[in-house]
Amino acid sequence: SERLYSGKLSPCEGGCWRPMSNAGVDPIEVDGVSKSFGSFLALNQISFSVPLGCMALMAGSNGAGKSTILRLLAGLGRGE
Repeated sequence: SERLYSGKLSPCEGGCWRPMSNAGVDPIEVDGVSKSFGSFLALNQISFSVPLGCMALMAGSNGAGKSTILRLLAGLGRGE
């Protein structure tokens, strides 16, 4: 299958692909993050990790919390 990365890739655990060089790449770890907007619970104890150098895809229906988790990862908000 076609990948959206132009460098050399190698497979990593879980079927993802990573760049051959991992210099300066930090892993992503999220553990039990929740986020509410008023009485609406947008994220409820979300946990996941992306291993060092691996790429990941986040997919879901409208309102599933994809943008909310990305904003939190970018530091544009705070979880509860």
